Amino acid sequence: MKKILLTAMMLALCNAEAVTIHRSFRPVPISTGGGTSVIVPAIGRQRNTGFGPNQQKVEEAKPKEKTLRGKVIEVLDGGSFILKPKGGEKTKVVLARVVAPTGGAPFSAEAYEALNSLVNDADVEVRYTQRTKKGTVIGTVYKKHGKGVVDVNLTLIRNGKVKKDPDFKEIAAYVDAEEKAQAAGLGIWNKGN
Repeated sequence: MKKILLTAMMLALCNAEAVTIHRSFRPVPISTGGGTSVIVPAIGRQRNTGFGPNQQKVEEAKPKEKTLRGKVIEVLDGGSFILKPKGGEKTKVVLARVVAPTGGAPFSAEAYEALNSLVNDADVEVRYTQRTKKGTVIGTVYKKHGKGVVDVNLTLIRNGKVKKDPDFKEIAAYVDAEEKAQAAGLGIWNKGN
């Protein structure tokens, strides 16, 4: 394996376009004079970014999505609640990719009531990639509804109870739901609010 790594390093230093190494290696920084290249084992080759000779585009691995299932025991506001997982400790859950009015903000009572009617005392599944230092889970909430599953975050956006996070444009359904709610003047998009 050392021979493969040395060969890979020598090829990178000679400005080779592709270097394949064994997948078990960790990323290894290699100085090429014009920048730093990194061999990414999961991909198994170097990729030229166009920023300089042999510079590596390091593709960040998406964090693995985790799942938390349990019963909602208390809704805190229009964007968060307390979940009691089976056999686990109470966990605060914050809805990801949404901005909910809270406290005394206009429409905060309506947002609270909407989330409360959807999840209070219900069994839900939270899919998340983030957990804060205090243990708060930030994720997308799903609830069984008939034979299907409802995306609670999307439902709140669709009904105009919360806004989509302005920095978030990855899921077309969220963007579309907010545009339609805004056009229809639903909830927080009502000109009277």
